Amino acid sequence: MFSDFLLLLFFATSTLLLQFLGFPFLLNWLKKSAPQPEWWAWGRIIGWLVMGLTIWFTAHLGLPINNTVGFWAVFVFWLVAVYYFFPWKSLQSMKKFVRTYRQQIFMQEMLFLTGFLFLGLIRTFNPMVLDLEKFMNIGLMQGYLRSPTLPAIDMWLAGEIINYYSFGHFLGSLLLRFWHVSAEFGFNLLAGWMMGLILMEAYVLIQTLLRNFISIKNKLSWSLAIAGLMGALLIVFGGNSHPIWYWLTNRSFTGYWYPEAVRFINFTIHEIPAYSFVVSDLHAHFWSIPLVLFTIFVAWQWAQTIFDLKIVKSKKLIKNSSLIINNLILGGMLGVLGMTNTWDMMIYGLFLIILGSMMMVASKKTFWVIVMASWQVIAGALIAIAPWWLNFYSIVKGVFWVSGRSPLWQLAVLWSGHVLLSLIAIIMVGFLLKKQPKLKSSTIFILSLGLISLICILLPEVIYFKDIYPTFQRANTMFKFTFQGFILMNLLIGWLIGFLMQKQTWLGIIWRGILLAIIGLFFLLVMNYPFLSYPNYYQQFRKRQSLNGLTWLANANPAEYQAILWLRNQTEGRPVVLEAVGESYSVFARVSAFSGLPTVIGWRAHEWLWRGGPEIPTERSRDVQWIYEKPLSLQASYFLDKHQVRYIFIGNKEREAYKFDLKEVLTLGEIVFQQGSVIILERTR
Repeated sequence: MFSDFLLLLFFATSTLLLQFLGFPFLLNWLKKSAPQPEWWAWGRIIGWLVMGLTIWFTAHLGLPINNTVGFWAVFVFWLVAVYYFFPWKSLQSMKKFVRTYRQQIFMQEMLFLTGFLFLGLIRTFNPMVLDLEKFMNIGLMQGYLRSPTLPAIDMWLAGEIINYYSFGHFLGSLLLRFWHVSAEFGFNLLAGWMMGLILMEAYVLIQTLLRNFISIKNKLSWSLAIAGLMGALLIVFGGNSHPIWYWLTNRSFTGYWYPEAVRFINFTIHEIPAYSFVVSDLHAHFWSIPLVLFTIFVAWQWAQTIFDLKIVKSKKLIKNSSLIINNLILGGMLGVLGMTNTWDMMIYGLFLIILGSMMMVASKKTFWVIVMASWQVIAGALIAIAPWWLNFYSIVKGVFWVSGRSPLWQLAVLWSGHVLLSLIAIIMVGFLLKKQPKLKSSTIFILSLGLISLICILLPEVIYFKDIYPTFQRANTMFKFTFQGFILMNLLIGWLIGFLMQKQTWLGIIWRGILLAIIGLFFLLVMNYPFLSYPNYYQQFRKRQSLNGLTWLANANPAEYQAILWLRNQTEGRPVVLEAVGESYSVFARVSAFSGLPTVIGWRAHEWLWRGGPEIPTERSRDVQWIYEKPLSLQASYFLDKHQVRYIFIGNKEREAYKFDLKEVLTLGEIVFQQGSVIILERTR
């Protein structure tokens, strides 16, 4: 374990390079604001986005830059530009910032390291890239790793581009290049990266939301640290109220099954980040969390900038570079959310509408400012999302009224604790609006967060966005909205903790003590979730393995493992490989997922969802079956040419799925790999 610890420590500390790249951008962006120690935590996400968006846009122009050489060329370009060519005095500014806030920076870095090392080491007890949608998620990253230009080809629908919000997977593939590791190894590193990044970001975001409500400005504040830490832990590790209900009902946790907390309401999904971290499946909603937290921070800076304006005449606004930059960055982050997890663009677009509306009501002078700013925000969003949106076909079939709502008692089982504390926070903010008008900008922002969090919980009970699942008609809607609602409510709870710890709070010490005791009890109860979930998923930590996510295949079928590695290492570009077709959430489509080469058709249900209907998956499934079972026919030759098949894979799943004569199939190409019963043919004509 010590060797894994050192390895993880190396990879974690190496990301300081992204920090050093990104932080000067933040210092220049916020140069007119008073420095805050919380700024440090956003350096990595900014560096990640600077690299990602540069390569993303350039590769979409047809330039083959999305490769290892291109990555390091872009990295060196920006690093040299930031420290030597831009008139930012980046090195001096960073040194001064670090000297001033070294205690807070140390705490932030320790949080990042703790999260990275914790989940990285935990993953060694079950590193398998096998269950849930891990095939899909690693396949998308493998596809990006093999695509010098963009958009990338869908690994499960040869000849077609990816029709899914996968910018997060693209960002993940960049980190695999940065670390120079294989996807199956890096998959588990990325899980650790996400935990460390989110812990650190949530910690400082709560502190940022609290700063205007307390008197301490520059030195380390224990109330800030405690509030930030508790809120961050609630987001990353905390459960909903379901385990509390289970214990009250059964007087013990015997027999508790941790996925029940995210599947309690029939035919729905109400996932929480703690569950996502346990299973460590790098899905779109998971990639979006650190981007969402950064978007909220950007929105906070945007709101403060508008409220701080002294001159609101249109001619002055047009020339206000600080406001314009904030507008474009905020819009850009909305666009990034749109191509990472489109639902979040909707949610935080609605949040901005609520925030902007409340700001206009609170201060008449902001009306035209926000009207003008909104166009720049929209422009920024459209620019950021354009490369993805222009190649995307929407699969949503409309918005409909919910016919079967959740029983009230089930909603209470899941959300009662979080909703109650969020309502208390909202009430506190409401009183503050009257008692301390100087804090108007901050209180309105917190109030807007509270309102959107409750909307996220309630909206799936009213409407749903229709997809292809008739039985689970509102599952995706509830999944994506309640996931964000949970994060936002925990941010509010973190803010409430810090607010109640302040002596100048208008509440008396008795009421503050009672409320803090209630929050403390709630915290202890929901923080029981990781103790129920991690041991269960990781087999009580009985057997430690490694960080290699493909060890399961190497042990179960060494020949197929070697065959996939051969395809990955001995081929160039993205030639099409033929393999057996199977259902989603199975071990079919393993060749395309782990090699990154596109196949004729992969997981059928997923392609049905991504393409908006069963026609294409059904037709291609028949084509593949025909090729394997009737290889000597002219029709088989036609299908091979039609789908531009270069390699034909023959392994266990092909023999399981189809009845074919091996001798006949072997006539389709030349054997380029054979180990045991596993064969790869290459078509040369």
